[in-house]
Amino acid sequence: MAEDTPKKRPGAQPTKLDEDKIRKIRASDATQRNIAKEFGISQQHVSLIRKGKSWKWVDNEPSDK
Repeated sequence: MAEDTPKKRPGAQPTKLDEDKIRKIRASDATQRNIAKEFGISQQHVSLIRKGKSWKWVDNEPSDK
């Protein structure tokens, strides 16, 4: 497993987010509070995503698959 890819934790809950949603969060001009409500996550999680501390393996541009 590459160093920058997510690691599965035993007992981890299914995520509400996917790579497309992460890109939308990063590109949005909305407040962190409004984004958090829209996606059903915490404002702190939005902050971590935008700072690149969470979901850091996701590029801002979708890959050509």
